[in-house]
Amino acid sequence: MRKILTVLLVTFLFASAIWALGLTGAIKNKVKALDEKVSERRTASNHAPIITSLTAATTTLYNSESTTLTCAAYDPDGDPLTYTWSPNVTSNGQQATFKAWGSYLPIVSVATCTVTDIYGISTNTNIKIMQDVLVSTVIFTSFFCNISEVKNITPLGAVNPEGGHIFPIDHIYVYFNDTSTAHDIYAPAAGTITYIQDESGEYGVSIKFTDSLKCTIGHMTKIEPGLTTGPVNAGQKLGANEPWLIGNTELYVTDYGSKTNFITPDRYSMNGETTRYCRSPLKYYNDPLSAQLYAKVNRVGEPKDGRVDYDISGKLIGNWFIEGKNINNSTASEQLAFIYDVFFSTVMDISSGNGFGMTGLYNVQSGAASFETVSQATGKVSYKLLSINSGDLGQQKGLMIVELIGENKVRVEVFAGSTESTADFTSNAKIYDR
Repeated sequence: MRKILTVLLVTFLFASAIWALGLTGAIKNKVKALDEKVSERRTASNHAPIITSLTAATTTLYNSESTTLTCAAYDPDGDPLTYTWSPNVTSNGQQATFKAWGSYLPIVSVATCTVTDIYGISTNTNIKIMQDVLVSTVIFTSFFCNISEVKNITPLGAVNPEGGHIFPIDHIYVYFNDTSTAHDIYAPAAGTITYIQDESGEYGVSIKFTDSLKCTIGHMTKIEPGLTTGPVNAGQKLGANEPWLIGNTELYVTDYGSKTNFITPDRYSMNGETTRYCRSPLKYYNDPLSAQLYAKVNRVGEPKDGRVDYDISGKLIGNWFIEGKNINNSTASEQLAFIYDVFFSTVMDISSGNGFGMTGLYNVQSGAASFETVSQATGKVSYKLLSINSGDLGQQKGLMIVELIGENKVRVEVFAGSTESTADFTSNAKIYDR
């Protein structure tokens, strides 16, 4: 009897345990289901974090400087937040450190902060940091030819429409007193020769002084025997110019710290890099060499260095491209410039390609509207195109009418051979922008 009772008791206890375990599992499953349902409802009604600001202690950096970034955000539901930063950013929650990597070119970097709540819902925003380059402090200790042999220097800003140079030129030209003698050419400072150009006997030498400063000396007719790429000393002979073959020697300086006023600098990138970052070579000399060089500059008025960047937003003055073009994909016939003369700083010039059947540099009539004053509000303006050639100096060769039809968009038409004072636009008008 006891055995039977014992068996019954064990069976009862075992069954009770199984039942209890089943109940517990059912309860757990029920709780889990309820949790999931609550979570689903919570997620469905969850709100994304809101970023109120992303700031930088400074948004312009030089060389390897750093700046602190701060992101201010909150969660509408009161959830905890995490902050993730990218790229090239050392993060510490709401704050991060952005460090410039010392690019030799001015560039704009973008730092992004992503804010995420505990349910994985995130929001992000970004901030632009300018990694800038300072103007070089390198001093040229040698002129690139004998100053005593120099007749004059044409500063930045010359044009030669017949030669395809519609826009102000980004280098200086040196002319010699004696055009029957070869003139030696030298390195202006110690650096590294990076390239020696040979175009059928016309040579050019490029020298890098720092990562952000280089020069090119062109219009050389002889190259020094044995000259190769590599280190070069200040005053080291590079070659020579023979004026009876090429009438001048040219010197470009490209300084990535130089700031030009072009409305859209990117239109002067790639092949136009020397223009976008050009700077007068004379600025890299100290006295007494500097004074001797400026005394040779063939220009009446300031600045003696000349200039290439006349653009003013909303005004006629400066460089213009046929709509959508840039320095790399445009021809001379698709370029137009309203500038001041390289030799006389108060004389207004129009430099035109062959877009209207007239290629050349022209003066305008006395009393004409100054290029820097012409805006959309001015309406149509007429310019007489006057010859600059000694044989027919001042004679009208045509008429140009212009009208700004946007902040940086202009309608232009030229009437070749016209001696009229004004005209109306026809279907031959062209649209330029910048």
